[in-house]
Amino acid sequence: MAKTSILIVEDEGIVAKNIQKRLKKLGYSVPAVASSGQEAVKKAATTDPNLLLMDIVLKGDMDGVEAAKKIKARNDIPIVYLTAYADNKTLSRAKITEPFGYVLKPFEMKELHSAIQVALYKHEAEKKLKEKKKQLVKTLENIGHAVITIDHNGFVTYMNALAEELIGIRQDEAFGKPLSEAISILNEDKTNLSGNLLGQVKRNGSAVSFKNHNLISKNDGRGISVDIRAFPNRDEEGVIDGVVLVFHKNNEHINAEKGVSEYHEPVLASEEKSNISLGVITSSNLVSEGIKKIIGPGNYIKIAAEASTHSEIIPLIEQEEPDVLLIDTPIPDLALEEIQKYIEESRAKTKVLLLLHSLDEEIVLNALSLGIRGFLTDNTKKEKLIKAIRFVSMGEIWGDIKIMKKILAGISISKKGKPMLLHTNLTGREKEIAKLVAEGYSNKGISKKLFISQDTVKKHLYKIFKKLGISNRLQIVLELNNSL
Repeated sequence: MAKTSILIVEDEGIVAKNIQKRLKKLGYSVPAVASSGQEAVKKAATTDPNLLLMDIVLKGDMDGVEAAKKIKARNDIPIVYLTAYADNKTLSRAKITEPFGYVLKPFEMKELHSAIQVALYKHEAEKKLKEKKKQLVKTLENIGHAVITIDHNGFVTYMNALAEELIGIRQDEAFGKPLSEAISILNEDKTNLSGNLLGQVKRNGSAVSFKNHNLISKNDGRGISVDIRAFPNRDEEGVIDGVVLVFHKNNEHINAEKGVSEYHEPVLASEEKSNISLGVITSSNLVSEGIKKIIGPGNYIKIAAEASTHSEIIPLIEQEEPDVLLIDTPIPDLALEEIQKYIEESRAKTKVLLLLHSLDEEIVLNALSLGIRGFLTDNTKKEKLIKAIRFVSMGEIWGDIKIMKKILAGISISKKGKPMLLHTNLTGREKEIAKLVAEGYSNKGISKKLFISQDTVKKHLYKIFKKLGISNRLQIVLELNNSL
């Protein structure tokens, strides 16, 4: 196994040699040492290290921050800064390069070693998260529903491609603006609901349905008859702080200026009357019998094989190669990665459809990253189950509305209109304390500000450090700033 390689950028020769010697004792490889920003850029390109240990203040025309910018533009290398400077101006410049660690001089080698380990771990986790994000965004773009999300102020935070097409406005045009500036949602009394959807969902406390409403684009005046479901998004403390809107076109396409013309939904090849072979994997007789009853005759779906344990799944695929494999996720020792890997390597036509009994975001994200195509819940209606099997058999992505809402809750859009996953693992109180730390409050100051004991502050800080994978207060500042 290759050693982790670290490029040291330090203009004090004695300090650089000392760090190099100690890192080698800890088992790291040091392919090069650079004493200037220009030299660091060149050596990063030629040695391709796993991590960059960078002093911010370097002699010459290019300091550590500028060098880090140039290196990051070419290579995805995690950076840990070494510096004796911790002023706000320095932090503001350094945060642009999105460092994975920040160690103040003078430092103990144990502290530096810890910062390196955390940086490597966080970088690997971030790479996996980015891949999951790509899968998640791809799913939302191919989910088969027009989806818009609004925040606690009623401002648009996300639109998928179908929503853009439906409304006739691009996401970057609508992002950060009130929903009412993009569309009007008129009921039979011509009352416009778009400005008060959040209020209605809050008052109801759960999902709200709007049947046969006229959705009119503010861009071109087009009017479309739609059904809308508005689902609440909740924060960690259960408070509704946004809404997910899912639009379904009705069979009429209404033009506000030209009158009424017919609108026909496209017919997928999956709707053609050809038999689909289905493999059912469940350890529950109740689930098995329920699926058989739902499918029944006349739906052109044939249950080709059944299994009740993980060890039976791959032999089932090998022998029967069903079009769709419906897996009930509580199967003991279920290893989705192993199943999906076998399907890909054997080039089997089988597509996997998961039946979830709890809306675990991590399971959904992992499954998406593996290439699994469909997700259902145990509350899915008969007609939706049939349609999901047909969609997935044709390679389409299918997601139950509740699952889609769950994963949408972990998505936001940056000011540039790019999707990004949010840090949602901090509680409301922990976020509050992290913000105060970033503003320069001491433990004592936080204690007075929030009317809690200093011991309680310390306990919260310990949890924040653990969740964010950091080791000191300064890194909280960078973590918070990099998320803005």
